[in-house]
Amino acid sequence: MHHLSSKHDSVVITGVGVLSPWGSGFDSLRSAFDHAHASPPSAPTTGLLDSYSGSIDDFGTLPLDRKRSLRKSMKLMNRETQLGVAAAFQAIQDSDLDAAAYDPDRVGVCFGAGNVEVRPEDFVAGVQACGESSPEMIEAAWGSLGIPHVDPLWVLRVLPNMPACHIAISCDYRGPNNTITQAEASANLAIQEAKYHLLDDEADAMIVGSTGTTIRIDGASETDGSEGAAAFVIERLERAQQRGATIYGEVLGIGSSCVIDATMVPKPDEAANNAIRASLAQSHLSDNGGVQFTVINDQRGSAAIDRVLESRPTDSLNLADWIGQVDAGSGAIGLAVALQRLAASDASATRSAINIGITHNGLASCLTIRNLQSSRAA
Repeated sequence: MHHLSSKHDSVVITGVGVLSPWGSGFDSLRSAFDHAHASPPSAPTTGLLDSYSGSIDDFGTLPLDRKRSLRKSMKLMNRETQLGVAAAFQAIQDSDLDAAAYDPDRVGVCFGAGNVEVRPEDFVAGVQACGESSPEMIEAAWGSLGIPHVDPLWVLRVLPNMPACHIAISCDYRGPNNTITQAEASANLAIQEAKYHLLDDEADAMIVGSTGTTIRIDGASETDGSEGAAAFVIERLERAQQRGATIYGEVLGIGSSCVIDATMVPKPDEAANNAIRASLAQSHLSDNGGVQFTVINDQRGSAAIDRVLESRPTDSLNLADWIGQVDAGSGAIGLAVALQRLAASDASATRSAINIGITHNGLASCLTIRNLQSSRAA
């Protein structure tokens, strides 16, 4: 059981990595967000990350040993894993975490991911082998004729815990490791779990975030298909200050709720209400003026904000309107946007933001963060 943290416990974000249709890197959000407010698009800006091909060079400047490790693993990574690992490496580099020289046994990973799509091309040869003597596939022949044509490593490309695994393996992080598969709510929940590991003194640093895609290879996406990932390094405040890390924001409260009525009908609106209230209560913020910026992934989040917050923030963003549906990746990208807005605000004043993730099946999560007036390291 996790202990109840005292008011002196503080977990902060010291590194950020982002891959989204807006571009690569934390700085890409600033120009994209400013441009979006200056000239809102008439339709969601969605699609592929054309500038990211999934090659080793796309992961940024890396130590030689890490590049070698990645080169061996690339054939085992699906698109979501590549995006997640690349974002994590950006965050690690941004945080200068390697220079901290933390014990690898005390650096962990908690990442959000979706249910990875099985790629048809992995089975085409096997299906063809079962239909060579017939106009249709002979299902009974799959065991003897089809399976030998399936790459024995294919399953390692479709497991949702692969982003967290590859991040840990490539960086030799041997601390707590877990994957959260709760769609748009995943990133906030991953950060919540990682925060507990830090407060329970089970880790010195945690790599957190999420990755996702709703782009189908046949082009028949059910939503405004998009893809992306974001990752963060989080640490205890005193450790971050001791090593002179730049602090982007403080993790305050995290709330979650799942509401399904007696007839098994999901109630995501009520879940969002509950999650926001729980996050604000844990953050010791009021419902009237304690939050200056909000990020949501669904219009239902906007309605929940109206119901919960007496004074609605004027600075708000519905992420889906700008980059489409990114599934699990939306929560982490939303947090990166919130951090960017805090960084662009008046550094002399304390400002707070909430990041809300809502799923269609009645689950919602909410993360509250704030800037620290004395957090910017020289």
